[in-house]
Amino acid sequence: MSHNSGRSRGYKSGAMTPKDASRIQSKSAKDPSSRSAKTDFGPRAQSAGDRNRNTKGHDSP
Repeated sequence: MSHNSGRSRGYKSGAMTPKDASRIQSKSAKDPSSRSAKTDFGPRAQSAGDRNRNTKGHDSP
């Protein structure tokens, strides 16, 4: 039996950065039928990116 750590789909682990949030919101705007757009994930991603903005090693404005 294998252990699925969530990395099998190629997801990057770690904190959401403002750059990540921007990419997600842009993709959602281009495809309103996407799961991200339908679940309003973009604004939540932006909020997380803003919270993590001052975390060492992450993008800054």
